[in-house]
Amino acid sequence: MTVPFAHAGHWLVQLLYLAPLALLAMVLGWSGLQEKRGKRPKRDGDDHDGQALEDILDQRDQRSSD
Repeated sequence: MTVPFAHAGHWLVQLLYLAPLALLAMVLGWSGLQEKRGKRPKRDGDDHDGQALEDILDQRDQRSSD
């Protein structure tokens, strides 16, 4: 018994649908890897070093009330 295979045109169409998902998975994997290694550059305003969100907002409210 032979297994029928589709010609390359059918496979290429299916790969086109899969490509964006594969790209997204690669980007997320790369981002996670860099974050684990500590090589990810800090973004602007990212200077709170582990503070809780409530503490950050409280500090901002105290500055604005002065």
